[in-house]
Amino acid sequence: MFSGFGLSNERVVDAKKAKAEEEGAPAGEGSGIVAGDSVEESDAAMSREDMMSFFDKAIEALKSDELREQVAASVNKENRPDALLMEQQLTMLDDMGVGREKGQQALNEIPLKHRGDKELVDKMREFESICNQTYITIFTQGRPSADSLRTEGDMTEDEVMEFFNSCISLMGTPETKAKLAQRFAETQEPPNDYIIEMQRDMLACLGIEPDHGISCLNKHVTSGDADIASGAQRFAMSAQRACQEAVMGTDKFEAHMAQQHEAMQRQRRLVAECAAMTPKEQQAFMKRVATQQVSIARAMASLADDHARIAYVKQLPAAEQDDLAKLNMLMGGRSGGHGHSHSHEHGAHCNHDHGHSHAAHAGEHDVQGHSHSHQHGPGCNHDHGHQHGPDCNH
Repeated sequence: MFSGFGLSNERVVDAKKAKAEEEGAPAGEGSGIVAGDSVEESDAAMSREDMMSFFDKAIEALKSDELREQVAASVNKENRPDALLMEQQLTMLDDMGVGREKGQQALNEIPLKHRGDKELVDKMREFESICNQTYITIFTQGRPSADSLRTEGDMTEDEVMEFFNSCISLMGTPETKAKLAQRFAETQEPPNDYIIEMQRDMLACLGIEPDHGISCLNKHVTSGDADIASGAQRFAMSAQRACQEAVMGTDKFEAHMAQQHEAMQRQRRLVAECAAMTPKEQQAFMKRVATQQVSIARAMASLADDHARIAYVKQLPAAEQDDLAKLNMLMGGRSGGHGHSHSHEHGAHCNHDHGHSHAAHAGEHDVQGHSHSHQHGPGCNHDHGHQHGPDCNH
């Protein structure tokens, strides 16, 4: 959840795990999001006061010209701004006596464990925003001239991941959100093309001619590399969500995302409940709920249209709705299907294909503007949906 600049991407995480193991640390430590740690351990690692203190100190540092100049002066092919900013935050956790691994995990868990703490969540969002702004400011400094952009040779995996990260961070800045909202207000069309322009610009900032970069990205996205596939997915999601927020407006978009989060949590809970049933329990459950389903089907058959039927199902008690959903899962599993369904709302006419979205259509490329979710610094584990960047079609 490290914000805006650092995305603790898989390559960085794996390197830290390897280093930690060499130094004798338990396996599973050394990354930003450590599934192996218990709730008690991460809670004990960082109190609420520690979290607020970290965010305040990190925000102050990120706003300082001194830090930006120091990081910008250190950037070269080996030392990229995301890794440099990430290390600055991790060092801050060490200096606080929290420890980078435990501290990063505790910060990553804020959206799940402290959702009701508005002050803490708002502070985390402020931190994320400043991280994004700082990273993009440094990333775009020293932009190569147009006639010096690379038109030959493949992009390295690190360059591909840095492109994804830069686009994700760009979509998270207040300036970008304001520009996209203004574009929608002026045209009443989803700002897909504008997002594509921004993504192409990030390739140029990397020193790569955009059309050539798109061709390279298409090869990498279809290469089967798991890290790149994950990065492309997060990249795609961030662009999609940026488009949706521009179309829907921030308040409606945030409410929409909260509903989606609740639906996903419910889906996971129901899947777990189905998995916990023995075959005998499944049979008894299906028999009981199937009888209930017949009476519901009869009632729905008398209704005039789909809207009335949906309204009828929504007014059923939550327990009955859960039972019907679990019946669908179990029956789907027995018939060899996926046993689940999903729905999503695309705000006002934001054109995309189930999770994929808008990106550069510069020619007949495949990389159609994906965006993605990512983790920025030690405290920003957000989920940026899918989206496609300059033509990454996967």
